Amino acid sequence: MTTGQPEGIDDAIEAVRKRRSLLRQCMEDLEATIAAPVPGREKKWVREVTSSLDTLSSAFERHVTETESRDGFLQQLVTDAPRLDPAVARLRRDHLEIRLLIEDVQTRARGAAPGEDPSPEKLRTAALELLGRLARHRQRGADLIYEAYLVDIGTGD
Repeated sequence: MTTGQPEGIDDAIEAVRKRRSLLRQCMEDLEATIAAPVPGREKKWVREVTSSLDTLSSAFERHVTETESRDGFLQQLVTDAPRLDPAVARLRRDHLEIRLLIEDVQTRARGAAPGEDPSPEKLRTAALELLGRLARHRQRGADLIYEAYLVDIGTGD
């Protein structure tokens, strides 16, 4: 156990690191997918973007489920550092907002109506907005963990 840290926090932080790594990998995969050339391969490009979005969505849902559960990391953080409750509430709001954003981008990727092809440029723009939002959320989380435990969660991430 780290000196001066609450019991079990090292294991909890390691679990957070693993979730962050998975989420970051999914973000990188989506970024690479949306950066791929579109001309002449629009339908294939959209299928690949949709697949990357679905994988990212699953990783994000796992992140939310594991951090927001009754005995999850956010509850432990508030228990250990009650002064950070407003910042934890912000992360929880982020989760709701990011879920909606993911759903919106997935809807765009699938087309608003049956048989409608999504605009690659609009889809790319929406996906980039999502990636930016996720990056800011990850940074807020890393800053919060540092403030609570003086641990740099982003190291090696």
